[in-house]
Amino acid sequence: MKSHATISRRAALGALASLPAVAGATPAAPSVEPEMTDAEFMALDWTPWEHHEGEFVPPTNQQWHDAVNPTLISIRLAWSIMHKTKPELIELLGGLDKERSAAENTMAVEMFERIDEAADLIDHLHAVLHGARSRILIAALNVGRAS
Repeated sequence: MKSHATISRRAALGALASLPAVAGATPAAPSVEPEMTDAEFMALDWTPWEHHEGEFVPPTNQQWHDAVNPTLISIRLAWSIMHKTKPELIELLGGLDKERSAAENTMAVEMFERIDEAADLIDHLHAVLHGARSRILIAALNVGRAS
């Protein structure tokens, strides 16, 4: 049987580090101050997101299937790049700049574009997951309390 963990106020505040996702604000929104009282924390509210044409929508099951391998490869490449010195990366890009992909881009451009696409997808997923987690924490602390 799975035990239910108690969510501490400190853990909940830590989870709210992505408050812009909770409020639907821009990333420049102020962060939550740790001096909030329990009542202030529990009183936080948000406006539900409204989907507008052209905005991010999580991938369908088939899109996940199609995207998972290229995304994971991009993450692995990005991880590898983070362990290279500047001269090593310059040398790597210089070599890749001579090779062409099927789309006639250089392999260096192809690598950048794939990492950029993966980062964009993960940024959107991050906002959705952290926003939902924060909203759940706030709502969970209010369960059983009068509105």
